[in-house]
Amino acid sequence: MNPKVSVILPVYNCERYISQAIDSILNQTFQDFELIIVNDGSQDKTRRIIDSYKDARIIVVENEFNEGAVPSRNKAIALAKGEYIALQDADDKSLPEKFSKQVKVLDENSSIGAVGSYFVFSDMAGKESYIAAMPCDNKTIQERLPLEFIFCHCSIMFRAKIIKALGGYRKELFLSEDYDLLLRVSEVSQIVNIPEVLYAYRLNHQSSSLTRRCEQRIVNDLVKELAGERRASGKDRLQLGRSREVLDFLKQESEKKRCKSKRVRSYAYFWWAFHLKQKKCFSYARNFLFRAICIFPFEASYWKLLALVLLKRESVKNNKTNE
Repeated sequence: MNPKVSVILPVYNCERYISQAIDSILNQTFQDFELIIVNDGSQDKTRRIIDSYKDARIIVVENEFNEGAVPSRNKAIALAKGEYIALQDADDKSLPEKFSKQVKVLDENSSIGAVGSYFVFSDMAGKESYIAAMPCDNKTIQERLPLEFIFCHCSIMFRAKIIKALGGYRKELFLSEDYDLLLRVSEVSQIVNIPEVLYAYRLNHQSSSLTRRCEQRIVNDLVKELAGERRASGKDRLQLGRSREVLDFLKQESEKKRCKSKRVRSYAYFWWAFHLKQKKCFSYARNFLFRAICIFPFEASYWKLLALVLLKRESVKNNKTNE
């Protein structure tokens, strides 16, 4: 019999965290799944760690060279035998009840094509910082999704038949391929979030959403445009076979804005620092500010926020000491 759920886990040079990611899958309360790990040309001890697991549900696919997340995920989607497809990143963790609660939603609601959840941010050491509460009902999600990506991608479980029918992720839209796929899923089915924390997202300073922030903004805008084209005429440029036009456009836009990429990246660090300060995650906010300041050391607003963060952190320390 085929498993109920296929879990997709692309990995690349992630020896530090891969055991935690795999353990979080194997320790699910719902056990009817296969785990498809695509080792995307890792050059560290990742493969050795994977091979140390002796579980018949683990399927390992080896890429000869580093192909990237999009081809690796699509390769796993093509191999998936489950009715549902769950996602996992190599440096994150799925909480134990994630699969059981998401399977229940999909089993009981045939009109729902994807279900996500609240998630918790953690730092590089795995220390949890704060909870991200996302909109949960389909109506609100359908209204807001064309305007912004309001999900943690790997918190989602999909109906396999839907993402296979849609052709999986579109490689031309790398950096926003998750946003693009979810928009296309929302056009053919309902999408909901479970109002519980079921996924732990590690906020990595080296993630592409920070280091390639400028490029991601360009692709995000294009993804929204393509969604508008589908709403207007039923198909977008990529579906009409005009992929070269899309790739040329992205290249031109990236070259135009390359000079601004450092500033955009530094501001992304600053934005996260401000957000983390509001959540009273002072140590982590400080780390993000140091990275912003290294890029633009003469930006006064960065230093002002750093001073506030350090003062708040010291105040919290003193309060704890007095207690």
